Amino acid sequence: MDDPQTELSKEQRAKVETFRAELKKKRSPAPVQLQLVSLNHKSDKVTQHIEKSLISPRKEYTVSKTTNQLMHTHQFDNKKGPGEIKLIISGTQAGEPIENALDSLGDACRDTFVAITGLCIQKHGMDLRRGITMSIDEILDACGKKRSNGSFTPEARAEVIKHLKTLSQTYFEFYMPSTRQVKRGRKLVTEDHPIRIKGPLLTHDGSIGQYSSITGKELWEVQSIIPGPWAYCLGDNMKLLPIQTKLLPKQVLTYNPSTEPYHKRLGHYISGLFRINARKTKGVMPSGITMRALFEGALIEPSRNRGEFKDDIDNALKHLKIDGVIGNYWYMDEKTLPEVLEKIDARQGRWFKDYLRLYINFSPTQATLDHYKNIAKKEPIEGDENED
Repeated sequence: MDDPQTELSKEQRAKVETFRAELKKKRSPAPVQLQLVSLNHKSDKVTQHIEKSLISPRKEYTVSKTTNQLMHTHQFDNKKGPGEIKLIISGTQAGEPIENALDSLGDACRDTFVAITGLCIQKHGMDLRRGITMSIDEILDACGKKRSNGSFTPEARAEVIKHLKTLSQTYFEFYMPSTRQVKRGRKLVTEDHPIRIKGPLLTHDGSIGQYSSITGKELWEVQSIIPGPWAYCLGDNMKLLPIQTKLLPKQVLTYNPSTEPYHKRLGHYISGLFRINARKTKGVMPSGITMRALFEGALIEPSRNRGEFKDDIDNALKHLKIDGVIGNYWYMDEKTLPEVLEKIDARQGRWFKDYLRLYINFSPTQATLDHYKNIAKKEPIEGDENED
């Protein structure tokens, strides 16, 4: 028979182990799901021009009813010569009219594209060849959409599904002149080596169907989304090229493309300018940028009502600062004659042409600066053809 003293010791040890386990639970609370404030997004020439194509005006797309395809082509300037990107969107095998895809393009589709990229980077870092399982609600959360009674509306989910269908049906071809250094004997020589990348924007495992906004039943499901070769820039030499990212405040995705179009497009573009200038001038452009170049880079077309347009731009810039997308902005008055500034303020004569020649500059928030301190030396920096 066991000694009672020994039995008592076992009891005490058991109580001690139980106490320690409970104490450990108190010290290690269950993880809390944090809301993303910003997303990391790719910031290179390939990604920039894909985004420009996604938000280009409908009139720039060519519709072929014979092949049931949409096509968009645009050329761009580059230091080594003109480049070109082509997007081809094919209809489904079910014979769905390709005009449906045309209706889904625009700023909201670009936001879905950006959200998918950001979620992939969040999970896998720079290895974007790997797939990621995601739900419609995760994409809506990444875009900063608001829930109603704890869930998203069927209409909000249906819109994202349309974007995903269009992106999965899109094939792209990218060409940009470039050079590389090769070793010949003991010397390094520079030779032409254009960048050519082509493939789907994204692929998926699963099935894409319709979404019932009446019942709320989701008939679109995906097991895994894998970004296409644009994400890792697999060129002709079959080597992975360095990936550059930019910090994009989620507030930019939250802006409504219908009522706040300038907030959204300026937010996207200025975030890229901060990345380009992060290393040398803490995000501030050394010489500023003209309003004309700013609008061209952000793909903003001035409306015919020039006074109303300027008011809307002023309002958008003010809110970008209030919402923490930018730290500050200022017009570089020293680059413009005082009498010209007076004419713009009074909106006299051909003031709008002078307004487009104004120089403006931006500074990032402290959070953006802190972010780039950690990665500025690890990633390459690509210039932007619209920088002035």
